[in-house]
Amino acid sequence: MGNSNTGTRSASLRVASDTPSHAESFDAIVPGTSQLVSLGSSSEQSSALQATTTIVQLVCDTTGCFVAFGANPTAVNTGASMYIPANVVVRVGVTGGTKIAALQGGSGGKLYITEGA
Repeated sequence: MGNSNTGTRSASLRVASDTPSHAESFDAIVPGTSQLVSLGSSSEQSSALQATTTIVQLVCDTTGCFVAFGANPTAVNTGASMYIPANVVVRVGVTGGTKIAALQGGSGGKLYITEGA
């Protein structure tokens, strides 16, 4: 994974049980900046992501949420925005400087955003 002084990185980790035939792999990110967006009945935007960010990890607590990405995004619940179920970790490739808009899928909640590269 390299020198920790060079910023955030992503890596693939290999996890194995006692027998190699049961090995699983999963993607991991080295966490960078984190943000919190409160979910409500109106779309709310995050701050712009760091210029070096290429991946984000998103988690909506307590209720699902709708998210949209862009320079000035608006999340909607009409099928045009990505839906994330409650307590499900989703990783999405992004471009640095992007903003993420979020809208509640139920009632209240928060969207947790962790940036990585």
